[in-house]
Amino acid sequence: MTNNLQTIGELARKTGETIRTLRYYDEIGLLKPTQYKDGGHRLYGDAALHRLQEIQSLKFIGFSLKDIADILKQQYTPKNQLHEAITIKKEKLIQQMNDIERTIQQLDHMTSIMGEEDVIDIRVFCFIIHSFVWEHEHNQEYLLKHKYTIPAVERRRLDQQYYQLFTALKKLAADGASPSDSRCLGIMEDILLLHKKLIAALDEETWQALKQEAGSSNILSPLAAQEWNFFENVYIEYRKCLTNV
Repeated sequence: MTNNLQTIGELARKTGETIRTLRYYDEIGLLKPTQYKDGGHRLYGDAALHRLQEIQSLKFIGFSLKDIADILKQQYTPKNQLHEAITIKKEKLIQQMNDIERTIQQLDHMTSIMGEEDVIDIRVFCFIIHSFVWEHEHNQEYLLKHKYTIPAVERRRLDQQYYQLFTALKKLAADGASPSDSRCLGIMEDILLLHKKLIAALDEETWQALKQEAGSSNILSPLAAQEWNFFENVYIEYRKCLTNV
């Protein structure tokens, strides 16, 4: 094409922008075509290409389209304006890196919980993952403030045990076992001991605060309503055994 003019589609392919974005830039006056063909078709020359590259560069740093329009009205801009934008962009990227790292750790945690099982109880699995993610997203600062931390390896082991115990108890319920069955009572004892390990580092005030917040956030349950009835009956039988000792 003569005079290095290119269509909006060609410019979009060359720069990675969408045609819709280029049309919008034209509408707001940020990037005007070099000329219009018959029928309103946009054509862009080298100057328009270079301006678009400047827009993309400033947008990458984090400037709004309005700020970009103001900056490009002049050849020079204060250094501190660019430095501030770069600093903010860097902070956002660091936060994204931290988020990605945390997500990878959570995925590793999920994989470890499944262990060697061939079939996974999805409700119990989701309960453990939901609790783990919720804790990190809602209470991480609170827990760290009160010096409540469990090493990652230990936390994975505890969650594996939680999964195994709850699925075992659910299987006994499905098989029609009695709440007073010694197997049920043994599992209940292990669940309570495991629960005690998880909250051992919390003082009573902190534990009550966390329970209240968790309750208001509708933490996912590992058991269906009927299974909860069985669980409660097993707990009652377990308490009876302690009383009779």
